[in-house]
Amino acid sequence: MKKLLLLAALALAAVGVHAQGTVSFANIGGGAAGTVNAPVRDTTGGSPGVLASGAAYAAQLYVGPAGTADASVLSTNGVGGTVANFLTGAQAGYFNGGTRIITGISGGTTVTLQVRSWATASGNSWETATVRGESNLIQITLATPPSTAPNMVGLTAFNVAPVPEPSSIALGLLGLGAVALIRRRK
Repeated sequence: MKKLLLLAALALAAVGVHAQGTVSFANIGGGAAGTVNAPVRDTTGGSPGVLASGAAYAAQLYVGPAGTADASVLSTNGVGGTVANFLTGAQAGYFNGGTRIITGISGGTTVTLQVRSWATASGNSWETATVRGESNLIQITLATPPSTAPNMVGLTAFNVAPVPEPSSIALGLLGLGAVALIRRRK
């Protein structure tokens, strides 16, 4: 019985090792898998904003099934940690998180990816940050190690900006309603 359990555990571990694909987690790069040039800007002070730079910003990769159109179903499960620092100087706006192994999803599988970034002073994760942004959704076919991980071709530039408070939105709608009421009376 012990031998059967050991054999089953080893078989499960062997299958788990092969159920992983890779992607290059960077918003700049090129090569055989295509070119990416998708800088991140902070538009808190207004347009066009400043390029995200250094430890003041972080980025996280979110993944979901191919064809996903609803970003709320994407997760960080099996993806790994955040990129703690954006590059600085002439490369501000860009990060290079290296090759990310997506556990539980085999190489050769197409997935939906999204990059979410935030100002670290406004929160320690994208979900808690008050200054944050997210990229477009892209479809990528993961590589099987040891093949070269594909770049995130199709990723476009995006901004991080303050998240409006619900009370601000309500106050704005109340003001708009008051203006409409006054115009109707005239």
